Amino acid sequence: MLTLKLLGSMSVDLNGKDLTGEFNAKSLALLSILLLSEGRSASREKLIRYLWPDSSDEAGRYNLRYHLWLIKNLMAKEGEEEAIILANRQSCAINPRCDYRCDILSMERAMDHGRISQRELEELSALSKGELLEGMYFKECDEFNNLILFERQRLGTLRIELLLRLLDCYGRGEGDRGAGEIIGELKQSEPYDEKVALGIMNYYHRVHQPGNAVLYYRQFKDRIITFLGIQPTGMLKERYREIQAQVATGAAAPPKRPRPDQGKSCIYLETSCIGEIEYYWLSEFVEELMKVPDGELQELLRPYRRELGFLSLTLAPDPQPLQVRVARSFLKMMRELAQSYQIKLRLLRGEKIDRISKVLLDACVAEGLLEIVE
Repeated sequence: MLTLKLLGSMSVDLNGKDLTGEFNAKSLALLSILLLSEGRSASREKLIRYLWPDSSDEAGRYNLRYHLWLIKNLMAKEGEEEAIILANRQSCAINPRCDYRCDILSMERAMDHGRISQRELEELSALSKGELLEGMYFKECDEFNNLILFERQRLGTLRIELLLRLLDCYGRGEGDRGAGEIIGELKQSEPYDEKVALGIMNYYHRVHQPGNAVLYYRQFKDRIITFLGIQPTGMLKERYREIQAQVATGAAAPPKRPRPDQGKSCIYLETSCIGEIEYYWLSEFVEELMKVPDGELQELLRPYRRELGFLSLTLAPDPQPLQVRVARSFLKMMRELAQSYQIKLRLLRGEKIDRISKVLLDACVAEGLLEIVE
């Protein structure tokens, strides 16, 4: 297998043999451009513009041909029959038939998937350390250098999301190995980000350290007032007040869910609300749940399709809902799902949720059947 590492110092490994030293810098850069364009081809003109912008047309075409040959030849010498790059007269692309693995692509695919375990998050955290093509810079290749800077920022944002998910898992009692290190990195990387501040405060609260959550909020508030001249927004303030009230009254942190989360798969859903339309949010939630590509989950949902099917546009035409039957069936379904899954919900425009959906959503949150996340 061909293993390509783009984060930190770039490396190329084929069947356990390090070939990095066999490649020159432009060959590594060419590989990285095509890997970052996975699934899409890049025109020869674009590649030349990135890597040989000051060359004549003829020299640019020659340079590209030479580096494509160099990469192919190095792979063939090591017994790799399937070329990593497919090239024709107009464009080049990564060969999907080639058996290869790339750290960035592994992270992106996993983060795009709704369900991801704590173990996978820990592996991705270790895998995603370091900047894209660390230390690599090409003189007079401004467009390529700008591409790398843009991708570094994008991947940095993705890593922050990954760390927040992992910190959330640790806060749920799934193990706190490395939580302090994660908090340190989050503080250093995003010292002014309210989403990060909220994630850290929630972690401290869940591990019964509300005093640390209050302290961190005050430090964060001082920092953004001093350096940005702004105040925390309403959501962060409200969370601070909730935790501060518990500290002031000596109240214990909220009890953990009655069922342990160890070994459970996690489902991430995103829904939105549009206002006074009965069952709108429920309809969207059920629709998203039915789309999750998990055979075991869909088998669990099967008994509820008859009662709740009218909420999904793809399952039923337009029968008339019975509120009591719907509510009882929905809550029964959620309680059964909670035996095997954690459900995390990002609720957009929550202030517009309809009355019945809000009643059922509040009931689910109160029972610990799902959690609303940012």
